[in-house]
Amino acid sequence: MRINIYRGQVVPNDFDDPNNANKVSDTSGKMPDTMKKMPDSSGGVPDMTEKMPDNKQEQQIYKYASENGSITTAETVELLGVKHRRARAVLKNMVAGGYLRKKGAARSTIYVKNTDGR
Repeated sequence: MRINIYRGQVVPNDFDDPNNANKVSDTSGKMPDTMKKMPDSSGGVPDMTEKMPDNKQEQQIYKYASENGSITTAETVELLGVKHRRARAVLKNMVAGGYLRKKGAARSTIYVKNTDGR
């Protein structure tokens, strides 16, 4: 829905006369109806930008997973320079946030980019 509210227009010729400088002309009946000419873009183009995590560590992991297809806990430890416990916590947080999806179990767990459309 679009609503246009037009104010009175200042007539350019009135600027030369100092007595009429603040005069506003009434153009209420003269405004063209452009609503029919404007395209409706409200449902047109979907938002194609990828939502990135806010945390710098999570951004590194997300970028790595995007480029390589997946990431493991061991790769996260190497990438971030943290211990296994912290790496698992960050990955778990990213799964909860919808950025990654967990595949596998125990030692064969990998994390892939979530493509479910958040």
